Amino acid sequence: MVRELSLLAAEPTDANVFRCQANDLVKKAVGWDFAVWSTVDPPTMLFTNCMVFDVQPDPRVESLLFELEFGGEDVNLFTDLAQANQPAHSLNLATEGHPSRSRRFRVLLQHTGCRDELRAVFKTAGMTWGALTAYRTPSSKTFSEADSVLVSQVGQVVAEGLRHCLLRTAVEAPYRLDDGPGLVLFSKEGRILEVSPMGERWLSLINDPAGRSTAVRSVAARTRTGGAVVTIPVRAQTGQWLLLHGSRTSSGAVAVIIEEARAIHCTEVISRVYGLTPRERTVTECILQGWPTKEIAERLKISAYTVQDHLKSIFEKTGVRSRGELSSVIFKGLYVERRRAGSTPSPYGWYLNDERS
Repeated sequence: MVRELSLLAAEPTDANVFRCQANDLVKKAVGWDFAVWSTVDPPTMLFTNCMVFDVQPDPRVESLLFELEFGGEDVNLFTDLAQANQPAHSLNLATEGHPSRSRRFRVLLQHTGCRDELRAVFKTAGMTWGALTAYRTPSSKTFSEADSVLVSQVGQVVAEGLRHCLLRTAVEAPYRLDDGPGLVLFSKEGRILEVSPMGERWLSLINDPAGRSTAVRSVAARTRTGGAVVTIPVRAQTGQWLLLHGSRTSSGAVAVIIEEARAIHCTEVISRVYGLTPRERTVTECILQGWPTKEIAERLKISAYTVQDHLKSIFEKTGVRSRGELSSVIFKGLYVERRRAGSTPSPYGWYLNDERS
C-alpha cells in the first residue's frame, strides 16, 4: 500500500484529489464507516482544511470536536500522537476497552453513533502535514492494534504526498506565495518540455558554469528510473539551500519542483495580531504542538520559571487563561474564517496569500 500511495502522490493532482484516492485505498485495507482527512499547519498543529467522507458534515459537531481537542487532557489528542512512537491509535485500545474514560466519547462520540475512533497524524522530517480520524459504528467491530500499525506504516508517505500536492498547487499560482516553488517538466526521453517563471529563477541560481542544470537533470533521471517521488537538497550560488522534488506522471513525463529549503515557523500573522515577541512566538509554537513546560525549557535552554513568565505574557496578550484556550482562540481567530472561505493551504504551513492574509 505504501508503494500505491507513493504513486498517487506523484500524480499531478491537488491535496483534495489525493485525499479522496488515499481514503479509498486505506479504507479498503483497514475498514471504517466514515472518516475525516485534514491538512495540518506544521508549526501550530492546527487544521487548515478538512474533508469528510461517507457522512454528511455537521458544523455543530465539528465545532464541538475542536472545543474538546483544545479543551485540555483527553485520549489520543493529535498533539500527543505527533510525539508518540506510533502516530496512530484507536480510542478503544487507548482506554483499555472503556471508551467512556475519554471526555470526547462521553460528550460527543457516543451520542453520534460511534463505537470506536482511530486517529493518526501524518509526519515527515519531524513535521506534521496531515491527520486522519476514522470511525466505526456499533454495527462494526472496534479497531485492532494491527489497524493502528498499518495506518502508522503509511503515515510518512501520506505526509509527503500531501505536501507534494500543496507544492504543485503553489506552482500553479506562484503569485500567491512569495519566493514560491518552480516547475521543470521533462519528457520521458529526458528533454525539457516546460519551465515555469519561478522555475527559471531557481534554475538561474543552481545552473553549473555550462548551464546544464546537472542537479535538476539528475533528479529527473533518478525519478524516471527509480521511485515515484525523489527529493534531494542542493546549494544555490547565493549560498541558500534549495530542495528538488522529482515525480513521475502517468504519461511517463517527469516533473521537478524546486523550492527554497526554509525553516517552518509559527506564522508572522499570529505575531502581528497579538503583538508577540520573537521568543513568545517560539513558546507559543511549542504550546500549540503540545510540549509541556519542562520540555519547552529544555528545548529553548531557558528555565521553567522563564517559560512560565512567557506564558503569563502570552496569555495576557491573547486574553486567555489556559493553553487550551490559547489554541482555541488562535484557531477560531485566524484559521476558521480562511477554512470556511476555501483558502488554499500552503506547502510551508498557513495559507497561500489571499485578500485576508
